Amino acid sequence: VDTPDGKWYGMLFQDHGSVGRIPVLVPVTWENGWPMMGVNGKAPVTLEIDGDYAGTFLAGDDDFSYSSNRLNLLWQWNHNPDNTAWSLTDRPGWLRLTNKTLATNLLNARNTLTQRTEGPSCSSVIKLDASGMKPGDYAGLSAFQFKYGNIGVYVTDSGEKKIYMAENGGYSSSAAVTDSYNKIIAETPLAGNEIYLKAEFLFNTVDGNLNASYNLDKADFYYSYDGNSWNKLGNTLSMAYDLKLFTGYRSGIYSYATKTTGGHADIDFFDYERADWNTPSVIEPDANGWYFHSAFEGTTDAWTGRGAAEVSTSGRTAYAGSEALLVQGRTAAWNGATRSLNTRAFKPGSAYSFSANVMYLDGGASDTFFMKLQYRDGNGDTQYSTIAEGETIRGEWVQLRNTGYVIPADASDMQLYIETADSTNNFYVDEAIGAVEGTEIQGAGDGKKLIRGDLNEDGRIDGVDLALIRRGLTAGFADSYAELAADVNQDTQITVADAVLIQNYLIGRIREFPVEAPEKSVG
Repeated sequence: VDTPDGKWYGMLFQDHGSVGRIPVLVPVTWENGWPMMGVNGKAPVTLEIDGDYAGTFLAGDDDFSYSSNRLNLLWQWNHNPDNTAWSLTDRPGWLRLTNKTLATNLLNARNTLTQRTEGPSCSSVIKLDASGMKPGDYAGLSAFQFKYGNIGVYVTDSGEKKIYMAENGGYSSSAAVTDSYNKIIAETPLAGNEIYLKAEFLFNTVDGNLNASYNLDKADFYYSYDGNSWNKLGNTLSMAYDLKLFTGYRSGIYSYATKTTGGHADIDFFDYERADWNTPSVIEPDANGWYFHSAFEGTTDAWTGRGAAEVSTSGRTAYAGSEALLVQGRTAAWNGATRSLNTRAFKPGSAYSFSANVMYLDGGASDTFFMKLQYRDGNGDTQYSTIAEGETIRGEWVQLRNTGYVIPADASDMQLYIETADSTNNFYVDEAIGAVEGTEIQGAGDGKKLIRGDLNEDGRIDGVDLALIRRGLTAGFADSYAELAADVNQDTQITVADAVLIQNYLIGRIREFPVEAPEKSVG
């Protein structure tokens, strides 16, 4: 269907276990003349539509206050009804079901009035007046499908009324509907004639990220004398979607006779409740615009090791405060630190600001770090996207930052992680932050890039650097950068040989510094 403003939508259904096939509205785009349903081939969990649309419901309450025998369109009869056997006017404000035919069980009863159920969970309640029922009559509320479950009242041959819970004793995946029979699981005497009956349906659960569980498909049954204090009766029904009836489970109001016709059941109201699953809580940024802030002061704050890596807090060094996250035990460059991104804060297709400070103390002279996003795409494949990268020298912090990183629109199961390019050095992470797009986050800034021979960090090698290495050999070096830059032959030792190489470079005898293998200790 298309709208006046040129947008296109499709109406589909999705299979959802015992609740049946549910209607789903999806956006439609056109490619080469073909309508493409959904987003990246999938129905989105939520959909925003422009305009003020009131919508409607698949199921709802009914107090049966009608002036004529014309039911709300939410209702469906399970069979073609006998319209002489039901009434909304014989007893105003009540639905009366009169038994004019005999039946052996619910599935061949004539006038069963039903409404659709909805996931992830819902419940139905009726109030039954059993005063017009005769021996052999059954009436009540059903979780209605081939494998039905009923909570109701039946009348014994002696006229005693019993509250009962029953299932279809003839059900199996290979059985025919004609194999059905009523199997009473539990019963208790009815005191008086009026009783409240309830069926609770649990199809699945939905968490705050709108992730649905696998189909649970359970139903429980209750009775009450006041509509407030409920008593569970019988067992939990394991619901099963069966194509022999084809529909999903419905709430069914029933009345049928097994011995003689002429009895009737009166229903005062039908009350329906649905789970409010489509309003998840949203994580709002704090006053700084931050969705999360991991300072690692005594806690790893939801960060875990990736691959062989292990994480813990450490006081050996910190960018801010007194501790940082230590990442150790790495056996590959991709072994690092990771944390999941909550979609209630970080929405696919939107842009955010990310920052983390990283540093290492043991290992080679320089290292390159990456902050990346691991996610599942619309095809279910694992993908990796670089958010930020930075290079630094040993002992110096570098900030990995991106103030406008766009999360891929089809991303799910998102994991933020930090790794190195090639090394397996232990490293530290501090002040990791995820924030609103454009948020400038203070940090260590760009790391120092090591230039061999440039001891004063001015971007060139000249006589000043030669003077600094000669002084450093006797009096020590000003800082860790100067010391690393002085090791021009990369043998991990600073000697006169390094000074000679800088001198030869300045007078043009060599154009680059040779790399010597580090000396190995013996013994």
